[in-house]
Amino acid sequence: MFGNMSIKARLILLLCSIMAVGSGVIVAAYVGFSNLQNETEDIVQRRVLLIRTVNRIMFTMQANKVEVMAALQHDPNGAVAGLHDHPVTVHFDAVVANNNKLDEYFSDFEKNTHSTEGKNLVAEFKALRNRYVSDGLLPTLALIKAGKYDEADKALLTRINPLLVAASDKGHAIAEHEDEGAQTAFRNAMDAALTAKIIMLIGMAA
Repeated sequence: MFGNMSIKARLILLLCSIMAVGSGVIVAAYVGFSNLQNETEDIVQRRVLLIRTVNRIMFTMQANKVEVMAALQHDPNGAVAGLHDHPVTVHFDAVVANNNKLDEYFSDFEKNTHSTEGKNLVAEFKALRNRYVSDGLLPTLALIKAGKYDEADKALLTRINPLLVAASDKGHAIAEHEDEGAQTAFRNAMDAALTAKIIMLIGMAA
């Protein structure tokens, strides 16, 4: 077939072949770099932010416990009650503000969690947080408002502490889950970069 072709036709065919190979290399390299970009974005923009968010949630839940402990120091029968320069309601307001922050954090968390396993973990974490509030914080604050400081002190130990530990354990599990996902995404990104590099080298050699 090629023997009947003119030199000009052969050159045109060769040029077209080279262009086709070059185009294929470019497309393959583009796909590789696109995969690299997607995996990198998954690490930086989503999973790292999720880990940061779960840490904020745990920190804010702990901060609410601290506010309860500070409120307990307003016990009029206590040795340090007269040392405060603010009413006990300051701590009640701080708990409300923290709970509002937690609602925002969980909203962002749910929105940016994609996998089924991740969504299930977030739902479990949110349920534990809600129980921490409904069965721990609110009843204890109600006791303090009623002036029942001794009962509130016991509630801190028997309600707030164990509920906070359970919620924190779930938060740590989520952080580990996202960290493992970030490591997987990083390995995928490195594989995509290596593939794109090999394809480019093949294209240059061709």
